[in-house]
Amino acid sequence: SDLDAPQPRDCLERFLHGLAMMGPDRKKDLDAEWLMQWLCQNVHTFVLGDLILVNRHLVLMGCCDKEYLKLLVPFYCERIDALRKSDIMELTNTYNGARIREDDIPNGKGTHFFWALGRQYQRLHAQSRGRRAPYQRIG
Repeated sequence: SDLDAPQPRDCLERFLHGLAMMGPDRKKDLDAEWLMQWLCQNVHTFVLGDLILVNRHLVLMGCCDKEYLKLLVPFYCERIDALRKSDIMELTNTYNGARIREDDIPNGKGTHFFWALGRQYQRLHAQSRGRRAPYQRIG
């Protein structure tokens, strides 16, 4: 059935990764405005990690609009608890690569966004280390 057929969003991340890796330079002369509009319209249909990587690849290729990335900050903030460590690293690299700083995002949302990313990363890191047995003095 058509419901089982792969949807464009299912292959987009792999496609853009391949495109970014093609040629001697990652920067591409592409007009991705239509793609960013489509992504905004379909943002809720994506697996969160795939959406993050799609945007990472767009930034790597130099064809991502800063306003588009700023627009996504509230979306990511609502989903901070669902982010994995790798998602947080890719988001950080995406916004750094686009040269978007916390002050560039209006209404104090940038400060909250980067703080929340750091806090979630620390929480996940602490969970991955697990609880250590308390130190005991021997002898």
